[in-house]
Amino acid sequence: MATDGGSYIGAMMDGISQCREYRQQRGRLARIAIRKWYAKLSQHSVPWLLPENHTASTSQENRSLCEICRQINFEWLFNHDLNKSYLSLRTSGPWNTEASGLPAEASFQIFGSPYSAHLSALSLGFFSDVLERENCAFCKFVADIILSHLGSDRVTCMTLHVDGYGEFPRVVDYPMTRTFCRIETAEKASSGHHDLRIWMSQDQGLSGDIRAFDIQRLCQHPNPWWGRRYHDQIDFSVLRAWIAKAASREKPFGIKDSVLEHFRLIDVRRRCVARASTRCRYIALSYVWGKTEALRNETSTEEVLSEAGSLTDEILPKTIADAIAVTAEADIPYLWVDSLCILQDNDPSKQIQIAAMDQIYSSAVATIVAASGFDAHAGLPGVRPGTRWCSVLTESVQSIALGSRLNNYSKTSMKPIGAFDYMWDTEWNTRAWTFQEFSLSETVIAFLDRITFCWHRGQIWTEDVWEPSATSVHRDSAAVSIASFADLLDVSKKMPCMNVSRYDAALVFYSSRKLSYDTDAINAFMAILALLRPAFRGDFLFGLPSTELEHGLLWRPEGILRLRSCAAGKGLSSSSVVFPSWSWAAWEGEVCMPRPNPRFSRITWFDPTDNSWFTSEEYRGYSGRFPQGWIRLKQKGVRSYTELGAPHAEFLHPVVPEDSRKQDNKRFILSGGRSLTFMALAVHLPMSPGRWCMERLKPFNYRHLSPDICSYTLRDLLGPSRVAGVVYLHNGVKPGEPFNQPYELIAISRGTHYYFCEKETGDPPADDYDLVQGVHSYEWEEWRKSRINWTGCDDEPAKEVHWGIYDVLVIVWDGDVAYRIGVGVCYARAFWYARPQWKRIVLG
Repeated sequence: MATDGGSYIGAMMDGISQCREYRQQRGRLARIAIRKWYAKLSQHSVPWLLPENHTASTSQENRSLCEICRQINFEWLFNHDLNKSYLSLRTSGPWNTEASGLPAEASFQIFGSPYSAHLSALSLGFFSDVLERENCAFCKFVADIILSHLGSDRVTCMTLHVDGYGEFPRVVDYPMTRTFCRIETAEKASSGHHDLRIWMSQDQGLSGDIRAFDIQRLCQHPNPWWGRRYHDQIDFSVLRAWIAKAASREKPFGIKDSVLEHFRLIDVRRRCVARASTRCRYIALSYVWGKTEALRNETSTEEVLSEAGSLTDEILPKTIADAIAVTAEADIPYLWVDSLCILQDNDPSKQIQIAAMDQIYSSAVATIVAASGFDAHAGLPGVRPGTRWCSVLTESVQSIALGSRLNNYSKTSMKPIGAFDYMWDTEWNTRAWTFQEFSLSETVIAFLDRITFCWHRGQIWTEDVWEPSATSVHRDSAAVSIASFADLLDVSKKMPCMNVSRYDAALVFYSSRKLSYDTDAINAFMAILALLRPAFRGDFLFGLPSTELEHGLLWRPEGILRLRSCAAGKGLSSSSVVFPSWSWAAWEGEVCMPRPNPRFSRITWFDPTDNSWFTSEEYRGYSGRFPQGWIRLKQKGVRSYTELGAPHAEFLHPVVPEDSRKQDNKRFILSGGRSLTFMALAVHLPMSPGRWCMERLKPFNYRHLSPDICSYTLRDLLGPSRVAGVVYLHNGVKPGEPFNQPYELIAISRGTHYYFCEKETGDPPADDYDLVQGVHSYEWEEWRKSRINWTGCDDEPAKEVHWGIYDVLVIVWDGDVAYRIGVGVCYARAFWYARPQWKRIVLG
């Protein structure tokens, strides 16, 4: 056995030796190919390669580099876009002539492989060869960065297989022994300053990029855009500078007197909860509560926690204790934390403050975001020594100090992402409450597990980069988009956008997030609704805008939805269901609103306070007439309206200002009620599982339509092969399963396919006489016969009449009450051929 074991070990060692020899031979041939390629490039005096007389220098800096890195002009790379320069030279001047003999890219045969490897402007070679060039300062630096990211060492790394980042298709399970390295540059926020970006890719070419790692130029003293070394504990002078820069202009104190009466703050000097005074400066905290027990302020503890020194580190969750320390270091006297500054068992006071979150967060000097924590006990990394892992690798090459950057990645990008983008991949960003807390804050100081940064209205300042001067603003693309989104919510910012589009943007961001308590589905969105209220000139009914209620009822699922219920397994009619079925708040999961195409209401509302009937036009204050002082806009088939003097505010329909609208006799629901009552056309059409997309009225595969959407195809009564429309169900049925429960379709509004919006002129008759008349006409019978053998395009029925589509809800009945289980669109003629009936709908 010993002999057999010795033979096995000997054979294994021979195999390892042969593998090493193979890698060395392959690396040697790659180096030769790269040197020849560099020599050819040097003939054309490319600026990213040093001239031969310079590379022959005997300086210590050059002797510490390998024969490949010795030729690279690192100084030039940090100040230029390599790819742009390479492309420019290839497409202009002598590079663009056959006489130059210089190909767009070079390639060489991989030793022992039928494949060739492509060489870019700057290639380093196989990673295995870079790893062995330990005498080269830059190659060793690159290898150390990659090994640090992989959590491996020089011995075991060659046995690893790595997965690429980015969306499908991406490289999966690729052996490290076959990865190839090249250098590119990455610009820092349109500043003209660049980082080096080291790419790992497949050895067959550049199309199979796997991952990338960034390297920046370091400087010990302030130098805009250069890198800065930071440590395991934050430099609080940096934090103070951020706040001073962000708070350079006077911010109005926006908390109203009615809220101030209930408003409390933590006095960070006296370490207690105190009543707030007017115009006090404070920082707010945004964090994940988690499921663990933590200190909360209640009526029984209010008096104790108001005593000086009561808030000791021993009784406070680490995140709150650290936030107090940060606030004190920032020279701000107060901190606002929801769990301590709101009495958790005083519902009237609590509701007043929940409704005023827009005032609380927008009035704060800054908001601390505990982005890396899963609960209140996680703490803020970097506030206390040793609470974060901070490993910045450094090296000196050609007298340039180099430092590794924090290489974060997301599931949708192969490239390293900035700290701001990385924050969006955290648990904090999955929570519903934190959405409005961030959206309402003007300045955010975010603590990640390895770095801290400051965001201020689209500007980004990070610990590892010296801030630019006042005339050179660092704008991160993602940060700018979020700043624009915050302005989008606030009508006073005068950003032109239709009210329903503002609402849709907020709803999509919010609805995909998680809540610890289903009952908070609207509370956690209430501050956003408060911002949006001026855009609609009306209140919200269980999260839907009252002045555009028909449009609001047509919200669509973007995946599987779960009914929010206080008791598991209960049906739609159970009293344990938290919200009415017609509100998106009743369902957990991502939803969106339909396109703002022209739609014409087909329902009449019932006022339960006086048993009267009214239309949405009457509720908005304009009925049967085009109001004076309004302008109708029409762009790409979308109609919107603006009022003279306020062109930045676009409305789906004209609305009389809320304070002057006579609506005291118009109520959709009783106080404390949850059912909507209205008259609507109802019909039954067969449906079957399918993959039709409601937006396009065509069948789509999973790449274009989420596999989690339960799409069902409506069938024309003329025959089961005739399509009459499409609906999405969201009542727990699984995609592809038949739906056997009795149901009806009710028409909410009439419109058309968005493809045809621009071609539609005028409005359809309010009583749909064009459709009613057609049902009993000779032409209708001729149309019916032609449809039996119809083989036209899927969307042809939408063209057959003007405004040829109904927006419908799918409902089920429990006694006299109906409940929404789906939404969709139905061809108008197919709807009427099924002989719809007017019904009184009580929608619960």
